[in-house]
Amino acid sequence: MLLKKYKRLFSLGRASLLLFLLLNILNISCLRIIPIQMARITQIENYVQTYKFNNAAQAKSVLQKTVGEKNWKIIEEHYVFGDVVQDMLDGMIVVEGSLIFDMSLDPKNNDHFYIKGFGQYHVHRKTTNDIIMSADYRIINQEPFSLSKLKEDPFLEIEVKRYYTRYFASGEPHFWHEVPLRFRLKIKTLEEGVHMLDYEQKHKVIIEEEEVGEIQFLPPYEHQIIDLRSLDRLRNDY
Repeated sequence: MLLKKYKRLFSLGRASLLLFLLLNILNISCLRIIPIQMARITQIENYVQTYKFNNAAQAKSVLQKTVGEKNWKIIEEHYVFGDVVQDMLDGMIVVEGSLIFDMSLDPKNNDHFYIKGFGQYHVHRKTTNDIIMSADYRIINQEPFSLSKLKEDPFLEIEVKRYYTRYFASGEPHFWHEVPLRFRLKIKTLEEGVHMLDYEQKHKVIIEEEEVGEIQFLPPYEHQIIDLRSLDRLRNDY
C-alpha cells in the first residue's frame, strides 16, 4: 500500500517537473533574446543594364544630363555620335555592374529598415569591344523603408550617387557632375515574412523621373532569400 502511494507521488512529481520544463521552454521561446544584428542582411548582385530610348534625340538628351555638358563635349569629340546612338538603340551598348547592399532593421521599430551599399559598373560597347566609361556609386537613401508597405507596393526605390573612375577619352580631363539616379527594384514575396528580389523581372533605371533603362540581375540567385520571420523575438531594449 505504501509502495503504491510513493509510486503515485513519484508519477505526479515527474508530471509536474515535465510541465514546469515545458512552460519554461515556451516562455523562453517568446522572449526577445535575439540581437538585432542577427537580422542584418548583406547581398551581392551582378547585373546587366540595357538602355531604353525611343529615338536619337532622347538618347542625346539623357546622355547629356547623365554626364554633364563639359563631359559631353569630350565624348562628341572622340566618338561618332550617330554610330553610338544606333548601337544603343540596337542593344549593343550595355552597362555591366555589381551591387553590394546591406539591409538593417531599425532597433526601435522593426517595421522599418535601412539600406546602404555601393557598386560599380562600366559601359561596354560590344560593336568595338570598347569600355566607354566606368564608375563607382553608393546608395544614399536616408529615410527608412517599410516592411508593411512592401505588401501594398512591392518596390524599393534605391537612390545612388556616382563617381566616374575612367575618363571618357584617354588624356582628357573629367568634370564633376551629379544627377539624380534611381534603381526601382521589384520585390517578390515568397510567403509571409520571406522576400527576395524578383529575378524574373527587369528593374527600371530612372534619371530625373525619366526611365532610361532596365536592369536584369544575373544568376545564380536562388539562395538570395530575405527571411524576416520571427521579428517578435528580436531584442527591443536598445
